[in-house]
Amino acid sequence: MKKIFLTSAITSVVILCSTAFGFSQSNHDYAFQSAKIEDNIAQFLSLNAASELPSTDVNVKAVKHFTKQFGANNQAKWYQTSEAFVAQFISNGIETKVVYDLKGNWHSMLRTYSEDKMPFDVRDLVKSTYYDFSIMVVYEITHADNVAYILKIQDSKTIKTLRVRDGNVEVISDYTRG
Repeated sequence: MKKIFLTSAITSVVILCSTAFGFSQSNHDYAFQSAKIEDNIAQFLSLNAASELPSTDVNVKAVKHFTKQFGANNQAKWYQTSEAFVAQFISNGIETKVVYDLKGNWHSMLRTYSEDKMPFDVRDLVKSTYYDFSIMVVYEITHADNVAYILKIQDSKTIKTLRVRDGNVEVISDYTRG
């Protein structure tokens, strides 16, 4: 059960990257992916429900890359699915999950943090339009050389999910409180 759940979580990060970067070709696919983005993030964030893997059982190439990028003393937990290795750690209030394929090649990274950890330019871009909203959570998704941000924001009447990429802000979901 845990292996199935973890595989689902890794598959979700691939869909999440596609959604974050707008790789979908058709409007139907885009609408479907946008509607599922919150589920995908939730599944990927719940990775810690799976069994931890000793780093000695992880592809050496992945461990070397991870150590070079993030250091050896960050207390990362490793997980494996049929498709990938995932390293998870928290540093300076930022939760980071790094995905490697089974050959040890870096695939993507998901960082989760609060408004105070956001890059200034991204925060300024969002707050210039949504100045009365508070930023609940930020998901920073890195895939290849691209970075996209998925933000949950709220005011007294609505909750919105935004995608910020290449200097553009797009509403991908909008809920009115009942």
